[in-house]
Amino acid sequence: MKRLESKIGRMLSVLMAFILTFVMCFSMPQSAEAASVPKGYVTVSMEKFTLGLGYIVEPVRVPIYEGDTGAKIITRLMDENLGKGSYKHTGSIGDQSGVVGQTFYLASVKDRDKREAKIPKYILDVCDEPYGRNEKDWLGEFDYTFMSGWMYAVNNWFPNYGSGQYKLKDGDVMRWQYTVWGYGADLGSTFMSGDSGTDALVNAANKDKLTTAIAKINSSDKKEYILQDKDVKLAYDNGYKVLQNMESKQDKVDDTLTTLNKALVNVEIPKTLSVSTISNQEYTGKEIKPLVTVKDGSEKLKSGTDYTLSYSNNKKVGTAKVKVIGKNNYKKLGKEVTFKILPRKVKNVKASATTSSVKLTWDKVPQASGYRIYRYNSKTKSYDHISTISKNSTTSYTNSKRSPVTSYSYKVRAYTTDSKKTYYGNFSDVKKITTKPSTPSIKLRAGSKKIKVSWNKITNASGYEVYRATSKSGKYSKINTITKGSTLSYTNSKLTKKKAYYYKVRSYKTIDGNKVYSSFSTVKYTKVK
Repeated sequence: MKRLESKIGRMLSVLMAFILTFVMCFSMPQSAEAASVPKGYVTVSMEKFTLGLGYIVEPVRVPIYEGDTGAKIITRLMDENLGKGSYKHTGSIGDQSGVVGQTFYLASVKDRDKREAKIPKYILDVCDEPYGRNEKDWLGEFDYTFMSGWMYAVNNWFPNYGSGQYKLKDGDVMRWQYTVWGYGADLGSTFMSGDSGTDALVNAANKDKLTTAIAKINSSDKKEYILQDKDVKLAYDNGYKVLQNMESKQDKVDDTLTTLNKALVNVEIPKTLSVSTISNQEYTGKEIKPLVTVKDGSEKLKSGTDYTLSYSNNKKVGTAKVKVIGKNNYKKLGKEVTFKILPRKVKNVKASATTSSVKLTWDKVPQASGYRIYRYNSKTKSYDHISTISKNSTTSYTNSKRSPVTSYSYKVRAYTTDSKKTYYGNFSDVKKITTKPSTPSIKLRAGSKKIKVSWNKITNASGYEVYRATSKSGKYSKINTITKGSTLSYTNSKLTKKKAYYYKVRSYKTIDGNKVYSSFSTVKYTKVK
């Protein structure tokens, strides 16, 4: 009979699952995007105590940002602790409308725990026969019974609306708990009691303060030192046992918290210094003193009060040092970090091209031993080192044996070599240039009041331009533009008889809307018949 009732119940489960975490309510405005500065910290855990299987996410302290809701915090925590794709949900994480199907509902969480569930007797006494999980490696709605699923409580209260609507504040305790039977009745919730649900099956103790105490230890960067104290470790382990027992009495929870807090008072946590790394610096000719961040664990220390800084070898290109010297409470501590001072970035790179070569020039870089030239390789989609110039004063380079009408990209960087190693500056801005098309050779043939100008075909040319003058050293004017690379002649008509005309032609290639010209052909002339 129980099995039959279970099947009927599961047919209604989709509707009831939504009721686990929210009901319809008034629309709320969309929250702002999370800011970069935390507005406080909350304690969060994911528990499966009703299965006797402990935690999926153990108690931790989590930063909250402007506009954070319960849905945003738990999904961010699962992404960080369980990995992307570790949960299934319906609705939108950012939706705050409260509308069923639109607001966030946590359906299932990835859980590869292979242990067999040990459901407490007080649940087994009233529920249908549990049938186990529906999907391997997942724990979610309708596993074990048709009333099973995930619920959330904040400050020992199960809200009657969705986590996407609940805006957390500093100091809150949010516990996501798995319910096996009664839509939370097995967790001590009574909001579903009455005709539509089940009265609370257990008088659950308020474990928020103990959960927070455990979370502070778990989230401390000094956790290793804290738990080296035998009394703290004993109280900490006992705290876990009390928290995971659904039937722990309130006085037991309170006594466990008191014992843990007393043990923590006597713990001596060693002070440490950690120093932020320093990014590479560029040579200026003056002493370089980059600021550093010094911390004791997560606590940021104050310069001049807790420590002073001493710099060395911080003017020339090379490896500089920063010594952190502790003061007052940190006077016995010290730390040393290094950073590199690199040659200046090469600037003002210019390029000029012929048919078969590219010439680069740039500004001289102080303290550089030389320069390295790089050319883009379209096959490997990276820059190849093509030449090294070993003199600081040499600020030009010609890359020969290039193909006509071909685009090339270059960049240059300075380097400085000392007795031990070589330091490379940042790359210059990329300089792109196209080599010139080949220069055409022309022929002239005079006719009656006309002259025909012809030339050889230039590979990859987009067209040609024809120029004319009435004397060899006179002013040449463009008289025609040929827009087809396959057109190899032009007839200049309506000319004056017996008069001499001088011609020259150049080819061009159109690249990105701009024309790249060849050199002019040799000037030739003839007289009109």
